[in-house]
Amino acid sequence: MYGTVNIDSCYSKVDISTTNDIVGGIIGNFNGVVNNSSIVNNLSIGNIYTTSGIDSLNRIVGNNPDTSNNNYAYENQLLNGYIRSEEKGAALLNRDEIMNLNLGESYNYDGKAEGLLPKLYNIEGTELLPNQEDILLDDTYEQGAVKLEVESIEATKPNTTEAEISVRINNPKEIEITGLEIEDMTITSITRLVTQNEITSITVRATPNRYYDSYKFTGIKYKNTSGEEQTKEVENEIQVQFYKEIYTYEDWQSIEEGTYQNYRLMADIDFSGRTNIKNNITVNRLEAENNIYTLKNIDLSYNTANTGLINNVKTSIKNIGFENVTLTNGTSSGDYFGIIASNNGNLEGLRFKNITITAKSIRYVGTIGGMTSGNINNIGLDNVTVIGKSYVGGFIGYFYIGVNIDVNNITANNVTVEGSGDYEGGIMGYQNGIYIEMSNISISNSDITGNNYTGGVFGRVYQGQLNYFTVSGSNITGNSYVGRS
Repeated sequence: MYGTVNIDSCYSKVDISTTNDIVGGIIGNFNGVVNNSSIVNNLSIGNIYTTSGIDSLNRIVGNNPDTSNNNYAYENQLLNGYIRSEEKGAALLNRDEIMNLNLGESYNYDGKAEGLLPKLYNIEGTELLPNQEDILLDDTYEQGAVKLEVESIEATKPNTTEAEISVRINNPKEIEITGLEIEDMTITSITRLVTQNEITSITVRATPNRYYDSYKFTGIKYKNTSGEEQTKEVENEIQVQFYKEIYTYEDWQSIEEGTYQNYRLMADIDFSGRTNIKNNITVNRLEAENNIYTLKNIDLSYNTANTGLINNVKTSIKNIGFENVTLTNGTSSGDYFGIIASNNGNLEGLRFKNITITAKSIRYVGTIGGMTSGNINNIGLDNVTVIGKSYVGGFIGYFYIGVNIDVNNITANNVTVEGSGDYEGGIMGYQNGIYIEMSNISISNSDITGNNYTGGVFGRVYQGQLNYFTVSGSNITGNSYVGRS
């Protein structure tokens, strides 16, 4: 959501479950004009779950925790499966306080004595809008429902391929619990199952089917009074991290499309002579430990924008090299193209050598097309050519950051950047967003050509402090607003 907006006197009783890292009960991502906007008197009731962890969500606005003075949430709202005392952008109200909360004259409150949430009038305020069902504030336990509540979860990794998960369950009727359900995991054995004093303790061994930073605990299996096995649905986070190890071309080809998983590169991979290389993948993490491992000898052609060898990185790419890579895009328009089309994670220890990226009709082009969050450290570029329309950079084409980050230690040599439009830079075409400190950046023996806003390091910096920059042996050519940095 962008610009100046008014979000007043709304409520939401919708359970949200996502893998995204910016999640809110009313608004997900707000990039508007905060001082001129009105986000007041809103109420969030539904449960919120994200695999990105509790720090990635707020009760009202996903990317803004500073809404607590005039917005509200139910104190029994579950955040990643637990009732929590943190405000997370909303003042917490109990049941009676919510039933007496005034959301304005657009609502009818006749059902509050029965625990029903308000219903909307039509625009004239004379009749209720049609098709509005009765909505109970708290329908967690309907009459006769099984009462099982997760008190705590602990997870450890006895090895790189297996997790040991211990769950403590509040079980007031001491129902016979028989197992657990965990999304994207296979439970291989139950090693402990004890019920006493209205508490069930169960420990299982499990292996991942997909590779994430955390997993969703979705169900408690139990036997009903007739001896039939049933499942009580839950929604809790299990914090245990796994990586899929990538050793060979075949391992790379097995990367699952459309998911954001963790991958650990264990060796250099040479794609020489390979066709149908798996590309435009999405990853949560792509990392190597200790050494830099390299993906090399890749030649790919595209005819659509928002594409690349990697479409998007969510959390981190670390200690990865790219060598002898040629990417060409013949589409007539669009945004985002590069080895990584767009990045939202930390970048550390990356090497780009002998790279050619050509997309003459696309904006936001670079070895990384665009970036919206994450720290940057220890980047090397050598013999890199990037050709695009506008917002073109040897490293990043368009750099828009809305949070405080660090940008340090970027070295580039023999970089060629060409753009027919505005904003071309040897390192970044355009830096926008909040004030950022950027340090220890150098470029040498390079040629940067553009129209307006062309620089050896940046085409344009909107806000920031630049420390210890050097440009040497380079040619920068443009129309207006042209400089070495």
